[in-house]
Amino acid sequence: GMGEVYEARHVVVGRRFAVKFLHAGVARGNDSSARFLREARAAGALDNEHIAAVVDFDNADDGAPFLVMEYLNGESLAATLRRETTLPVPRVIGILLQVCDGLAAAHDAGIVHRDLKPDNLFLVERPDASELVKILDFGVAKLIDAEPNATETQSGAVLGTPLYMAPEQARGEKSVDFRVDIHALGVIAYELLSGQRPHPGDGYNAILAHILTRPPRPLRELCPDLPDGLLHTIERALAFEPSARHESAGALARELLPLAGREVTSRAAQFDLRRPNNGKAGVVTVDSPPETQAPAEGTLQSAVGDARSISVITLKGGKRLASLAVLIGAVAAFWLLARNRQPSATVVTDAAPRAAASSASLVAASPPA
Repeated sequence: GMGEVYEARHVVVGRRFAVKFLHAGVARGNDSSARFLREARAAGALDNEHIAAVVDFDNADDGAPFLVMEYLNGESLAATLRRETTLPVPRVIGILLQVCDGLAAAHDAGIVHRDLKPDNLFLVERPDASELVKILDFGVAKLIDAEPNATETQSGAVLGTPLYMAPEQARGEKSVDFRVDIHALGVIAYELLSGQRPHPGDGYNAILAHILTRPPRPLRELCPDLPDGLLHTIERALAFEPSARHESAGALARELLPLAGREVTSRAAQFDLRRPNNGKAGVVTVDSPPETQAPAEGTLQSAVGDARSISVITLKGGKRLASLAVLIGAVAAFWLLARNRQPSATVVTDAAPRAAASSASLVAASPPA
């Protein structure tokens, strides 16, 4: 009810943008205008792929201010949640990790979002079909280095959406910091996994009262099959006292990362070329993504045939070096034979084409102890 967002196209370069207008009547209120300008300054100062970019700010002929933002093709996390009710654990962790990355950039720049919720998280599909999360709407963001006498940041002003507020935010405390965003992300995780919110209520005041007087229902009761590590991480993010929560968005991400499976990464990211970290000749493995694709007609599978990975090869001692030489010779002979039979054939794997410049992407790790 405060404004409208239009799709726009640049008249010279043809690129699409989203233009967000604040209604002229609303703009005449100092508070609304100040928040709109804050959104421009907060989001415009951040350069992170998980934050919707604001590239310009101006006023229309009728005095209505507007933001020019990158155009996003997708839907909000709230829309996804309404349709699907709950999301699988790997996808939830993938979303949380991306939001943590965006929050870390904002917090490092001295910006606290203060209104993190599914409506302000936008899901975009990348060209490789993986999911990209964008944080929207810094309209009630707190700029830590800004002037302290702005009316919207005074003690007693409750800013944000009650369902996702931290206790100190619900009390209207002025000195809130980045840990209110950590708490909000814990609420979002709780909702994505269980389909319920930790602090229910029939109205604004009832929700605030629940936040301030009652703990959330344990997520374990709603989702008993969740990993203990994930339950602990979400409970910590939801802690009543800010000091009991994660010390940063990066710390929250570090707890989540070991729980993330391959499902949360793109196909291209699953193929990575790394050097052995011990300086010795290491283990060479080829690990294909879970999806399989039949090779094009006239091509060959790799020299390992239908095997999903090359066995571990360690280079220790003369015997193993000799074994390696035999293996290399066998592979070379196989390749020459195949080449003579099918001159135009190429060696392919089912890896994503952007994974590496070579025909098969290799992951090098250290040999087992």
